[in-house]
Amino acid sequence: MPIEDRKDVRAPDGGNFTVLHGPSIHTASPALVMPNLIESLLGPADLTHGVLVAIPNRHQVAVHVFRDKTVLSTLPKMARFVELGYDDSPGPLSPHLHWWRAGQREQIAGLYTADSIAIRAGAEFRGTIAQVAGPPRP
Repeated sequence: MPIEDRKDVRAPDGGNFTVLHGPSIHTASPALVMPNLIESLLGPADLTHGVLVAIPNRHQVAVHVFRDKTVLSTLPKMARFVELGYDDSPGPLSPHLHWWRAGQREQIAGLYTADSIAIRAGAEFRGTIAQVAGPPRP
């Protein structure tokens, strides 16, 4: 599928992600072939550490390639994006963030109450975050 429309979401604190969106009910389907989607949206990218992915509805896919510490500020912004996109759009797909790496997908965040988003991550995800973003602050 051709890229319908693309938007880069950037925040002052360095959080950023790219959104593919469009009117087609098939807009989100390129997420099934993540390397192709990333190359179409961002060009060649190192996917060694994976991609943060949100697919709130059939009309939107948001991605952030793990490169550096910006993943820490991007994570809550994408969690909010997926929450809003899931609740307010036709064709809802998932209210959760996912980590895609080497063809595998792991749910890493989800909406657990009406007012808060809980971040849930396995040891491999936490290790990758530490490797990419550096050690946690004391």
